[in-house]
Amino acid sequence: MGKIFNNFALFAIFVACLGLFALSAFMVEQRKKEISIRIVLGLPFRSIYKLSTWDFMKLILISTAIAIPIGWYLMNR
Repeated sequence: MGKIFNNFALFAIFVACLGLFALSAFMVEQRKKEISIRIVLGLPFRSIYKLSTWDFMKLILISTAIAIPIGWYLMNR
């Protein structure tokens, strides 16, 4: 039973990662012109990377901050 739950948990994490990848690809496609103009003007790659990932990092941090206490409470209950 534990192996089944483990496999489904890994599958859920994999699907979530695919969703994040698709969302980031969509956002880059939407902001392609902005990114290319910033590249032409000489913005370093680190800044472009930070610009494109910061929106997702905020969402991940917020969801982690909500999920950890709820998970902790449910596991100790």
